[in-house]
Amino acid sequence: MARKKSTSHIVVINDSEEVLCVSRKDDLNDFGLPGGKIEKDDSSPETAGIREVKEETGIDIHSTILLYAEHRRGSMGYTYLATSWSGDIGHDEPHIAKWGSFCELVGGKYGEWNLKVFRSYSDLKKTKKYKKLMNIQNGKEEGNSKN
Repeated sequence: MARKKSTSHIVVINDSEEVLCVSRKDDLNDFGLPGGKIEKDDSSPETAGIREVKEETGIDIHSTILLYAEHRRGSMGYTYLATSWSGDIGHDEPHIAKWGSFCELVGGKYGEWNLKVFRSYSDLKKTKKYKKLMNIQNGKEEGNSKN
């Protein structure tokens, strides 16, 4: 039996609290988080997610924290939260990339996974750690990240 590949995704939130969404290539009305399979050349799940976001959206991810991980259906899934990013949406892949809502993500093919990610993000937002991370992201403590 062939081993299933693990996946990595990244949640990117802008100043308007919108989440970066990408459509499936075979269904432009079904949106999910940017990300995909971890390739053998990726040094970690995090770098795989960063690579996928750049390929799928044109956005550069500078730093992340692990937001949610789960083993299911024979593979491992990782979802990170971008704590620093820059750039604008722009790509040449056959899908749509846009700013949207978690509601759109929960309504898609991977809605169950995205709902778990949303709950984890909502829990993190209530913590002091989140507030500190977002202050750093917004340049209040260091850096000049754009979002």
